[in-house]
Amino acid sequence: MNRAKAQTICFTFLIVTFCITCKTPITVITEKPLSVQPVDSLVQHLLSKPSLSWIDGRANVTLLIEGSVQKFSSQIRIKRDSIFLANGKKLSVEGGRIQITKDSFYYINRIDKTFLIDAYDSFAENYNIPFGFEDLMNVLIGDPIHNLENASLASYVIRKMHMLRQEDQKFQVDYFFDPVHFRLRELHIRDLFTDRKGIIEYDDYKETEQGISFPYIRNFIFHQNIGQKISLEVDFSKIDLNAPKAIKFSIPPSYSQIQ
Repeated sequence: MNRAKAQTICFTFLIVTFCITCKTPITVITEKPLSVQPVDSLVQHLLSKPSLSWIDGRANVTLLIEGSVQKFSSQIRIKRDSIFLANGKKLSVEGGRIQITKDSFYYINRIDKTFLIDAYDSFAENYNIPFGFEDLMNVLIGDPIHNLENASLASYVIRKMHMLRQEDQKFQVDYFFDPVHFRLRELHIRDLFTDRKGIIEYDDYKETEQGISFPYIRNFIFHQNIGQKISLEVDFSKIDLNAPKAIKFSIPPSYSQIQ
């Protein structure tokens, strides 16, 4: 397996907590036209969620790349501000595993018995991921990207949803809320320098065993190259929050490194 092919496989694991485009758009039916909400009110809704330090979950994943569909299951573990770990399985057999840290990522291919090590920033640049590791953690958890205090903020009503726009010198981020529960439904991010874009959609909110409202379905869309879109649907079947878990990742000595 060459390095480019291995990086593509790695990318599918990187966005394993992200998901495929919904087949039907989210619509919210209201009897009266929505009024634009004060910026402070939307910021409060965005910041009012319980703090999450750990996420551990099992999910069914559907990957779509240029019309090609792949389905697999995944075990996902996230330690906030520290590490992201995910694997991919078919018929209970693990085919690969990826670990992302602040400055690097590691990928193991169980089928080919190979591994790949590279810098996270290099990987993100190659695949037009519009944010760094810290913002990746925020997206996975559902927190704001960047510091709201240092950004220009504005409130709108778009597609029957409330939208909070956050803009600074580098990024423009749009947060979409449903008008009933003010849950985060969509997050659109654009790098103003490179024009790299990403869309994240949050759906199927349920209350976890810890009493936290959590979106069990997440839809993430990234444009890898001109005209090429990668999207992934992750449907969590089980979630455990704020419960530290073991992080196990090791490269067998018999595996060969992809150059």
